[in-house]
Amino acid sequence: MIGRFFIEEEHYSAERIRDAWTVGDSPLGQSPTGLPETASADIIETLRSMSIGQKPLLQKMSDGYRFNYVGVIAAGGFIFPILPKYYTYGAAEHIPADLAAKALVEALTAIRKYMGEHPNERDELRFTPVETDTSIVQNRLGLYRFLLEDFIQYGVYTNTRRIREHNGEGDIDWPRTIDRIMPMLNGGDPAYMELVTSRRTRESSNFIARIQSAMLTEISVFVENTGLNDILRMPILKQSRETLEDLGDAETLVRSLRRELNVQFETRRKLLLRNMINYFDGRIPAGKTSVTAEGTGSFNLVWEDICKKIFNDTGSKLPKPKWEFLPELTWAVSPSERQEAEAETDDAADENHVSEEIGTADARTLIPDVVNNDSPGGSVFYILDAKYYMPTYTRIEAGGAGTRGRIAHQPGIGDIIKQYFYMMALQRGLRIERDAVDRSGETGTSITVKGNAFILPAQRKLSSDDGPRYLLVQRGRVSLDFMNPPDEGDGFAKMPKSILLYEMDAEQALHMYLEDADASDLSLRYLQAMFDNQDETMNRRIPRIPNGPLT
Repeated sequence: MIGRFFIEEEHYSAERIRDAWTVGDSPLGQSPTGLPETASADIIETLRSMSIGQKPLLQKMSDGYRFNYVGVIAAGGFIFPILPKYYTYGAAEHIPADLAAKALVEALTAIRKYMGEHPNERDELRFTPVETDTSIVQNRLGLYRFLLEDFIQYGVYTNTRRIREHNGEGDIDWPRTIDRIMPMLNGGDPAYMELVTSRRTRESSNFIARIQSAMLTEISVFVENTGLNDILRMPILKQSRETLEDLGDAETLVRSLRRELNVQFETRRKLLLRNMINYFDGRIPAGKTSVTAEGTGSFNLVWEDICKKIFNDTGSKLPKPKWEFLPELTWAVSPSERQEAEAETDDAADENHVSEEIGTADARTLIPDVVNNDSPGGSVFYILDAKYYMPTYTRIEAGGAGTRGRIAHQPGIGDIIKQYFYMMALQRGLRIERDAVDRSGETGTSITVKGNAFILPAQRKLSSDDGPRYLLVQRGRVSLDFMNPPDEGDGFAKMPKSILLYEMDAEQALHMYLEDADASDLSLRYLQAMFDNQDETMNRRIPRIPNGPLT
């Protein structure tokens, strides 16, 4: 049984990590029964030796350890279910298992969706150093679930074969009947005393079905023995006494699956066969020396993609730099020659080519995560930047002035300047661009940036309360006085003076992300609710909008 759930980036002592031991039945908080004395130190050492991207999977801190991961890890009798950091549980708090399991499964589904749509951005766990006898099985649980659930829905794989018979029970095959049977005349009309019939039969006692049964049994044993099914709730199917090794080596089995795939015409069966082939790709027989991991060390990228989908990012980019340079070294020529040197421009400079000088950055890092241009005429823009930050808020009693708040761990000055810079670059760059192509000689279409905000996940506890919750809540705003000078006719009046800080309910956002519906209409209604009359309203609370009008 699962001992406890963990929270991404929360700090845990070695004793708390011991609670992840899945053998024995000790109550939470007591020493697990049957736990070898060295097991706790061994699992910590194993996890610390693993890295994901540039970060350690389990990082040593001054007061314990923290996981830089969202997902689930099973290794050596331990299982670590790790929730995203927007769930506000301290290291010593009990996390309700049923609610946490449901939340983790949904987070894993969102991670798989993101990885499927961005295959080049997958982050892989590895050992550092790599010399180890322990193998890693990662990001395969979605494949396991598909194979198990396909069997539950459709049953064992069947071969379909067409049989043609004389006077059989199937449908009459008229082309073959006319071609092969001599008719008799009956009142001048042809009459066929024999008919060619056609029917299909399904054969389940075939080699592909045996591979499928052995594969499902292997998967079921694996998810049961690791304890993963306490969280994942997969259907368990142990229908075969044969192992995959009994049926042949992996190359032989894959070859059989490919032959069947080449002659199969039904879409559903073709998908099943492809996933059975994928099962052998990187297959490692599970055991005590393997680590199973499903998740990501970059949930911030998933959060950014969620915001892109919900607010319907229409995409934009910075204008390319216009370089001017002299073709000669100016200190090597006379002043008169220097004056004659012709300036040249490089309009095709690629902003994605980054200098290796310290301090330079890819121009893409200056572009916010969401730029929405869904307004009629395309002249109104909304700019959002998804931040996977967890600020802390402190109430300050201000006497007659009411209650104010202080914030820490919020977006920093670099984030704020980026938002202001892109807002100005977008507005002025597009205005110049439109003026340049305006042949009437009149001023171009006015560009308005109507909203500018940071979107953070809302911090909350798990709850079974199905009552209404707000999707978006404004928690603050920030401004830089030197970025808001008095308007001098150069466009400042058409830009918001503040950048708003919104928190979005992550569970509702995950539901919307996984629904995969067209967000273009709803996103504009959310944005209008967020930014209309923003100078007059500080504490906006926006519920999830149904298919009807906003209430």
